[in-house]
Amino acid sequence: LALTVGRCAVLTHFSLVQLDAVVDIDDGLVEVFVGLSMAPNLEELKFNTLGQSGGRSIGHKSCQALSTLLHWSVPNLRHLEIRAILCDVTAGDLCAGLAFAAELQSFELHCWSLSAVAVRALCSSIICLAKLNKLTLGSRILDLQCLRIFGDLLRKRDCRLIDLTLPNHCGDSGARIISRALSRNTILERLQFVGRITNTGLGHFTRMLCNDKSLTSIVRSNHSLQKVNISANSQLISYNSKFSDLLRLNSFQTKRSGDTTTRQRSILKILYHHYIFDVELLLQWELKMMPLFLSWLEEARDCPVAYDDRKQTRDHKLKIKHAKWSATYQFIRGSPGHFVEGITRQYLAEFGKEKMKLHYEHVFLKKDKTNKLKKIEDDISRAQRRLF
Repeated sequence: LALTVGRCAVLTHFSLVQLDAVVDIDDGLVEVFVGLSMAPNLEELKFNTLGQSGGRSIGHKSCQALSTLLHWSVPNLRHLEIRAILCDVTAGDLCAGLAFAAELQSFELHCWSLSAVAVRALCSSIICLAKLNKLTLGSRILDLQCLRIFGDLLRKRDCRLIDLTLPNHCGDSGARIISRALSRNTILERLQFVGRITNTGLGHFTRMLCNDKSLTSIVRSNHSLQKVNISANSQLISYNSKFSDLLRLNSFQTKRSGDTTTRQRSILKILYHHYIFDVELLLQWELKMMPLFLSWLEEARDCPVAYDDRKQTRDHKLKIKHAKWSATYQFIRGSPGHFVEGITRQYLAEFGKEKMKLHYEHVFLKKDKTNKLKKIEDDISRAQRRLF
Protein backbone atom coordinates (compact mmCIF):
# COMPACT_ATOMS: atom_id res chain seq x y z
CA LEU A 1 0.00 0.00 0.00
CA ALA A 2 2.81 2.38 0.83
CA LEU A 3 4.50 1.71 -2.52
CA THR A 4 1.22 2.24 -4.38
CA VAL A 5 0.54 5.52 -2.59
CA GLY A 6 4.04 6.75 -3.29
CA ARG A 7 3.73 6.13 -7.02
CA CYS A 8 0.33 7.87 -7.30
CA ALA A 9 1.18 11.51 -7.93
CA VAL A 10 -2.42 12.64 -8.46
CA LEU A 11 -3.74 11.28 -5.13
CA THR A 12 -5.97 13.88 -3.37
CA HIS A 13 -8.02 11.87 -0.80
CA PHE A 14 -6.78 9.04 1.38
CA SER A 15 -8.58 7.15 4.17
CA LEU A 16 -7.55 4.34 6.48
CA VAL A 17 -10.38 2.89 8.58
CA GLN A 18 -10.99 -0.18 10.74
CA LEU A 19 -7.38 -0.45 11.80
CA ASP A 20 -8.26 -1.74 15.26
CA ALA A 21 -7.71 -5.35 14.09
CA VAL A 22 -4.18 -4.76 12.76
CA VAL A 23 -1.56 -6.28 15.05
CA ASP A 24 1.56 -4.29 14.20
CA ILE A 25 -0.05 -0.98 13.32
CA ASP A 26 2.82 1.34 14.22
CA ASP A 27 5.32 0.14 11.58
CA GLY A 28 2.55 -0.03 8.97
CA LEU A 29 1.50 3.57 9.56
CA VAL A 30 5.10 4.72 9.30
CA GLU A 31 5.40 3.14 5.86
CA VAL A 32 2.07 4.61 4.74
CA PHE A 33 2.98 8.11 5.93
CA VAL A 34 6.33 7.87 4.15
CA GLY A 35 4.46 6.91 0.98
CA LEU A 36 2.03 9.77 1.40
CA SER A 37 4.94 12.19 1.64
CA MET A 38 5.42 11.59 -2.11
CA ALA A 39 1.88 12.72 -2.92
CA PRO A 40 2.15 16.54 -3.17
CA ASN A 41 -1.51 17.00 -4.19
CA LEU A 42 -2.98 15.31 -1.11
CA GLU A 43 -5.89 17.39 0.23
CA GLU A 44 -7.72 15.04 2.61
CA LEU A 45 -6.29 12.50 5.05
CA LYS A 46 -8.31 10.25 7.39
CA PHE A 47 -7.26 7.36 9.55
CA ASN A 48 -9.12 5.56 12.30
CA THR A 49 -7.69 3.08 14.79
CA LEU A 50 -10.76 3.00 17.03
CA GLY A 51 -13.27 0.18 16.94
CA GLN A 52 -15.63 -1.98 18.94
CA SER A 53 -12.74 -3.71 20.65
CA GLY A 54 -11.43 -0.40 21.95
CA GLY A 55 -8.85 0.40 19.28
CA ARG A 56 -5.10 0.51 18.86
CA SER A 57 -2.72 3.04 20.27
CA ILE A 58 -0.53 5.00 17.85
CA GLY A 59 3.15 4.69 18.61
CA HIS A 60 5.87 7.30 18.77
CA LYS A 61 7.33 6.38 15.36
CA SER A 62 4.08 6.75 13.45
CA CYS A 63 3.31 10.11 15.09
CA GLN A 64 6.76 11.37 14.20
CA ALA A 65 6.16 10.28 10.61
CA LEU A 66 2.80 12.09 10.62
CA SER A 67 4.44 15.21 12.05
CA THR A 68 7.08 15.09 9.33
CA LEU A 69 4.34 14.63 6.73
CA LEU A 70 2.49 17.72 7.98
CA HIS A 71 5.68 19.72 8.31
CA TRP A 72 7.41 19.18 5.00
CA SER A 73 5.58 17.05 2.48
CA VAL A 74 1.90 18.03 2.23
CA PRO A 75 1.54 21.78 1.58
CA ASN A 76 -2.00 21.47 0.18
CA LEU A 77 -3.63 19.44 2.97
CA ARG A 78 -7.12 20.84 3.66
CA HIS A 79 -8.87 18.19 5.78
CA LEU A 80 -7.37 16.02 8.51
CA GLU A 81 -9.31 13.49 10.58
CA ILE A 82 -7.69 11.42 13.35
CA ARG A 83 -9.50 8.87 15.49
CA ALA A 84 -6.97 7.14 17.66
CA ILE A 85 -5.68 6.48 21.15
CA LEU A 86 -2.84 8.90 21.85
CA CYS A 87 -0.44 9.29 24.73
CA ASP A 88 1.22 12.48 25.90
CA VAL A 89 4.36 11.88 23.83
CA THR A 90 2.50 11.21 20.58
CA ALA A 91 0.24 14.21 21.24
CA GLY A 92 3.37 16.36 21.45
CA ASP A 93 4.51 15.10 18.05
CA LEU A 94 1.08 15.90 16.63
CA CYS A 95 1.28 19.44 18.05
CA ALA A 96 4.64 19.95 16.37
CA GLY A 97 3.20 18.89 13.02
CA LEU A 98 0.06 21.04 13.33
CA ALA A 99 2.20 24.13 13.83
CA PHE A 100 3.19 23.94 10.14
CA ALA A 101 -0.17 22.90 8.60
CA ALA A 102 -0.86 26.40 7.33
CA GLU A 103 -3.48 25.43 4.73
CA LEU A 104 -5.56 23.18 7.00
CA GLN A 105 -9.25 24.18 6.87
CA SER A 106 -11.01 21.26 8.57
CA PHE A 107 -9.66 19.29 11.53
CA GLU A 108 -11.38 16.45 13.38
CA LEU A 109 -9.68 14.79 16.33
CA HIS A 110 -11.01 12.07 18.62
CA CYS A 111 -8.36 11.08 21.10
CA TRP A 112 -8.41 9.36 24.48
CA SER A 113 -6.00 8.56 27.33
CA LEU A 114 -4.47 12.05 27.38
CA SER A 115 -3.58 14.05 30.44
CA ALA A 116 -4.97 17.54 31.06
CA VAL A 117 -1.59 19.14 30.26
CA ALA A 118 -1.38 17.37 26.89
CA VAL A 119 -4.95 18.38 25.98
CA ARG A 120 -4.18 22.04 26.80
CA ALA A 121 -1.05 21.96 24.65
CA LEU A 122 -3.04 20.39 21.83
CA CYS A 123 -5.73 23.08 22.10
CA SER A 124 -3.08 25.81 22.03
CA SER A 125 -1.65 24.39 18.78
CA ILE A 126 -5.09 24.09 17.20
CA ILE A 127 -5.97 27.77 17.68
CA CYS A 128 -2.83 28.74 15.74
CA LEU A 129 -4.32 27.33 12.52
CA ALA A 130 -5.17 30.59 10.75
CA LYS A 131 -7.39 29.17 7.97
CA LEU A 132 -9.35 26.68 10.06
CA ASN A 133 -13.12 26.94 9.49
CA LYS A 134 -14.35 23.60 10.86
CA LEU A 135 -13.19 22.00 14.10
CA THR A 136 -14.39 18.83 15.82
CA LEU A 137 -12.70 17.80 19.03
CA GLY A 138 -13.62 14.76 21.11
CA SER A 139 -11.85 14.22 24.39
CA ARG A 140 -12.88 13.07 27.83
CA ILE A 141 -10.59 15.62 29.49
CA LEU A 142 -11.56 19.11 28.39
CA ASP A 143 -11.45 21.41 31.42
CA LEU A 144 -12.25 25.09 31.90
CA GLN A 145 -8.76 26.17 30.88
CA CYS A 146 -9.15 24.43 27.51
CA LEU A 147 -12.52 26.14 27.03
CA ARG A 148 -10.91 29.50 27.83
CA ILE A 149 -8.34 28.82 25.09
CA PHE A 150 -11.13 28.26 22.55
CA GLY A 151 -12.95 31.30 23.94
CA ASP A 152 -9.93 33.46 23.13
CA LEU A 153 -9.97 32.02 19.61
CA LEU A 154 -13.64 32.92 19.12
CA ARG A 155 -12.99 36.49 20.30
CA LYS A 156 -10.34 37.14 17.67
CA ARG A 157 -11.31 39.31 14.73
CA ASP A 158 -9.47 37.05 12.28
CA CYS A 159 -11.24 33.91 13.49
CA ARG A 160 -12.64 31.94 10.52
CA LEU A 161 -14.42 29.14 12.38
CA ILE A 162 -17.87 28.42 10.91
CA ASP A 163 -18.51 25.01 12.47
CA LEU A 164 -17.38 24.09 16.00
CA THR A 165 -17.99 20.85 17.90
CA LEU A 166 -16.75 20.51 21.48
CA PRO A 167 -17.79 18.34 24.43
CA ASN A 168 -19.02 20.18 27.51
CA HIS A 169 -17.85 18.41 30.64
CA CYS A 170 -18.04 21.58 32.76
CA GLY A 171 -21.80 22.21 32.75
CA ASP A 172 -23.00 25.77 33.32
CA SER A 173 -19.46 27.10 33.84
CA GLY A 174 -18.40 25.94 30.39
CA ALA A 175 -21.59 27.39 28.90
CA ARG A 176 -20.79 30.77 30.46
CA ILE A 177 -17.26 30.83 28.99
CA ILE A 178 -18.30 29.89 25.44
CA SER A 179 -21.38 32.14 25.43
CA ARG A 180 -19.38 35.20 26.50
CA ALA A 181 -16.85 34.53 23.76
CA LEU A 182 -19.58 34.12 21.13
CA SER A 183 -21.18 37.46 22.03
CA ARG A 184 -18.34 39.14 20.10
CA ASN A 185 -18.15 36.58 17.30
CA THR A 186 -19.67 37.35 13.89
CA ILE A 187 -18.52 34.30 11.88
CA LEU A 188 -19.56 31.08 13.66
CA GLU A 189 -22.80 29.59 12.31
CA ARG A 190 -23.01 26.06 13.80
CA LEU A 191 -22.17 25.04 17.36
CA GLN A 192 -22.26 21.58 18.93
CA PHE A 193 -21.55 21.97 22.65
CA VAL A 194 -23.60 19.21 24.21
CA GLY A 195 -23.40 18.81 27.97
CA ARG A 196 -25.41 18.67 31.15
CA ILE A 197 -26.56 22.25 31.62
CA THR A 198 -29.45 23.74 33.57
CA ASN A 199 -31.61 26.80 33.01
CA THR A 200 -28.66 28.93 34.16
CA GLY A 201 -26.45 27.70 31.33
CA LEU A 202 -29.28 28.11 28.84
CA GLY A 203 -29.74 31.67 30.09
CA HIS A 204 -26.11 32.43 29.21
CA PHE A 205 -26.71 31.41 25.60
CA THR A 206 -30.02 33.32 25.51
CA ARG A 207 -28.25 36.54 26.58
CA MET A 208 -25.57 35.82 24.02
CA LEU A 209 -28.19 35.77 21.26
CA CYS A 210 -29.89 38.93 22.57
CA ASN A 211 -28.83 40.97 25.59
CA ASP A 212 -31.94 43.08 26.18
CA LYS A 213 -30.46 45.51 28.73
CA SER A 214 -30.36 48.32 26.17
CA LEU A 215 -30.66 48.94 22.46
CA THR A 216 -26.86 49.08 22.13
CA SER A 217 -26.41 45.73 23.85
CA ILE A 218 -29.00 44.17 21.53
CA VAL A 219 -27.14 45.44 18.45
CA ARG A 220 -23.85 44.08 19.85
CA SER A 221 -25.33 40.61 20.44
CA ASN A 222 -24.60 37.58 18.28
CA HIS A 223 -26.59 37.56 15.01
CA SER A 224 -24.64 34.92 13.04
CA LEU A 225 -25.17 31.71 15.04
CA GLN A 226 -27.87 29.66 13.28
CA LYS A 227 -27.66 26.06 14.56
CA VAL A 228 -27.00 25.31 18.22
CA ASN A 229 -27.03 22.03 20.12
CA ILE A 230 -26.04 22.65 23.74
CA SER A 231 -28.10 20.23 25.79
CA ALA A 232 -28.87 16.53 25.67
CA ASN A 233 -32.20 17.34 27.35
CA SER A 234 -34.51 18.39 24.52
CA GLN A 235 -37.27 19.38 26.96
CA LEU A 236 -35.04 22.09 28.44
CA ILE A 237 -34.81 23.80 25.04
CA SER A 238 -38.49 23.35 24.23
CA TYR A 239 -39.59 24.96 27.51
CA ASN A 240 -37.52 28.10 26.81
CA SER A 241 -39.50 29.77 24.03
CA LYS A 242 -37.34 32.91 24.03
CA PHE A 243 -34.18 30.97 23.12
CA SER A 244 -36.02 29.17 20.32
CA ASP A 245 -37.47 32.43 18.95
CA LEU A 246 -34.10 34.21 18.95
CA LEU A 247 -32.38 31.28 17.27
CA ARG A 248 -35.13 31.19 14.67
CA LEU A 249 -34.59 34.90 13.96
CA ASN A 250 -30.89 34.22 13.36
CA SER A 251 -31.51 31.33 10.98
CA PHE A 252 -34.60 32.66 9.19
CA GLN A 253 -34.40 32.91 5.39
CA THR A 254 -36.90 34.61 3.14
CA LYS A 255 -38.32 33.04 0.01
CA ARG A 256 -37.67 36.16 -2.08
CA SER A 257 -34.38 37.69 -0.98
CA GLY A 258 -32.77 34.68 0.70
CA ASP A 259 -30.89 35.10 3.97
CA THR A 260 -31.58 38.12 6.18
CA THR A 261 -28.78 40.56 6.87
CA THR A 262 -27.21 41.29 10.25
CA ARG A 263 -28.90 44.70 10.27
CA GLN A 264 -32.33 43.15 9.75
CA ARG A 265 -31.72 40.57 12.47
CA SER A 266 -30.74 43.27 14.96
CA ILE A 267 -33.87 45.25 14.03
CA LEU A 268 -36.08 42.23 14.60
CA LYS A 269 -34.47 41.53 17.96
CA ILE A 270 -34.97 45.14 19.05
CA LEU A 271 -38.62 44.95 18.06
CA TYR A 272 -38.89 41.62 19.88
CA HIS A 273 -38.37 43.53 23.15
CA HIS A 274 -39.21 47.17 22.36
CA TYR A 275 -42.07 48.41 20.19
CA ILE A 276 -42.50 51.87 21.79
CA PHE A 277 -39.38 54.00 21.78
CA ASP A 278 -38.41 57.05 23.82
CA VAL A 279 -36.91 59.52 21.32
CA GLU A 280 -35.90 62.09 23.94
CA LEU A 281 -32.19 61.48 23.30
CA LEU A 282 -32.70 62.14 19.58
CA LEU A 283 -34.26 65.57 20.16
CA GLN A 284 -30.83 67.14 20.62
CA TRP A 285 -30.51 66.96 16.84
CA GLU A 286 -33.97 68.53 16.52
CA LEU A 287 -35.88 67.16 13.51
CA LYS A 288 -32.83 65.96 11.61
CA MET A 289 -33.15 62.48 13.10
CA MET A 290 -36.87 62.15 12.45
CA PRO A 291 -36.66 60.99 8.79
CA LEU A 292 -33.87 58.55 9.67
CA PHE A 293 -35.81 57.06 12.57
CA LEU A 294 -39.02 56.73 10.57
CA SER A 295 -37.15 55.10 7.68
CA TRP A 296 -35.67 52.64 10.19
CA LEU A 297 -39.18 51.72 11.34
CA GLU A 298 -40.29 51.45 7.72
CA GLU A 299 -37.46 49.02 7.06
CA ALA A 300 -38.52 47.06 10.13
CA ARG A 301 -42.06 46.86 8.79
CA ASP A 302 -40.88 45.48 5.46
CA CYS A 303 -38.37 43.19 7.14
CA PRO A 304 -39.40 39.52 6.95
CA VAL A 305 -40.51 38.20 10.31
CA ALA A 306 -39.89 34.57 11.23
CA TYR A 307 -43.46 33.90 12.26
CA ASP A 308 -45.41 30.88 11.14
CA ASP A 309 -48.78 32.40 11.93
CA ARG A 310 -50.30 35.10 9.73
CA LYS A 311 -51.95 36.69 12.75
CA GLN A 312 -48.54 37.23 14.37
CA THR A 313 -47.23 38.83 11.20
CA ARG A 314 -50.26 41.12 11.00
CA ASP A 315 -49.85 42.10 14.66
CA HIS A 316 -46.19 42.87 14.00
CA LYS A 317 -47.01 45.30 11.19
CA LEU A 318 -49.73 46.91 13.30
CA LYS A 319 -47.28 47.46 16.17
CA ILE A 320 -44.82 49.04 13.73
CA LYS A 321 -47.53 51.45 12.63
CA HIS A 322 -48.27 52.40 16.25
CA ALA A 323 -44.54 52.89 16.87
CA LYS A 324 -44.36 55.31 13.91
CA TRP A 325 -47.32 57.30 15.25
CA SER A 326 -45.80 57.44 18.72
CA ALA A 327 -42.38 58.51 17.43
CA THR A 328 -43.87 61.22 15.20
CA TYR A 329 -45.91 62.58 18.10
CA GLN A 330 -42.85 62.68 20.37
CA PHE A 331 -40.76 64.47 17.74
CA ILE A 332 -43.45 67.12 17.14
CA ARG A 333 -44.10 67.58 20.86
CA GLY A 334 -40.37 67.85 21.60
CA SER A 335 -39.71 70.57 19.02
CA PRO A 336 -42.99 72.16 17.94
CA GLY A 337 -41.37 75.41 16.81
CA HIS A 338 -39.01 73.68 14.40
CA PHE A 339 -41.84 71.59 13.02
CA VAL A 340 -44.07 74.63 12.33
CA GLU A 341 -41.10 76.53 10.94
CA GLY A 342 -40.31 73.77 8.48
CA ILE A 343 -43.88 73.60 7.20
CA THR A 344 -44.14 77.38 6.93
CA ARG A 345 -40.91 77.64 4.95
CA GLN A 346 -42.27 75.02 2.58
CA TYR A 347 -45.42 77.11 2.08
CA LEU A 348 -43.31 80.24 1.48
CA ALA A 349 -41.27 78.47 -1.16
CA GLU A 350 -44.42 77.37 -2.98
CA PHE A 351 -45.95 80.87 -2.74
CA GLY A 352 -42.72 82.41 -4.03
CA LYS A 353 -42.70 80.18 -7.09
CA GLU A 354 -46.34 81.06 -7.86
CA LYS A 355 -45.66 84.78 -7.40
CA MET A 356 -42.72 84.74 -9.80
CA LYS A 357 -44.83 82.90 -12.37
CA LEU A 358 -47.67 85.44 -12.16
CA HIS A 359 -45.22 88.36 -12.22
CA TYR A 360 -43.65 86.96 -15.38
CA GLU A 361 -47.04 86.58 -17.06
CA HIS A 362 -48.11 90.10 -15.96
CA VAL A 363 -44.95 91.89 -17.09
CA PHE A 364 -43.91 89.99 -20.20
CA LEU A 365 -47.17 88.43 -21.41
CA LYS A 366 -49.27 91.50 -20.47
CA LYS A 367 -51.90 89.44 -18.68
CA ASP A 368 -53.99 91.19 -16.03
CA LYS A 369 -53.76 89.01 -12.92
CA THR A 370 -53.35 91.76 -10.38
CA ASN A 371 -56.00 90.45 -7.98
CA LYS A 372 -54.57 86.96 -7.89
CA LEU A 373 -51.05 88.33 -7.42
CA LYS A 374 -52.21 90.54 -4.55
CA LYS A 375 -53.88 87.55 -2.88
CA ILE A 376 -50.65 85.54 -3.05
CA GLU A 377 -48.71 88.47 -1.57
CA ASP A 378 -51.18 88.63 1.31
CA ASP A 379 -50.70 84.88 1.91
CA ILE A 380 -46.93 85.33 1.92
CA SER A 381 -47.07 88.22 4.40
CA ARG A 382 -49.43 86.22 6.63
CA ALA A 383 -47.08 83.23 6.58
CA GLN A 384 -44.07 85.45 7.36
CA ARG A 385 -45.84 86.94 10.36
CA ARG A 386 -46.61 83.45 11.64
CA LEU A 387 -42.96 82.47 11.12
CA PHE A 388 -41.32 85.52 12.69
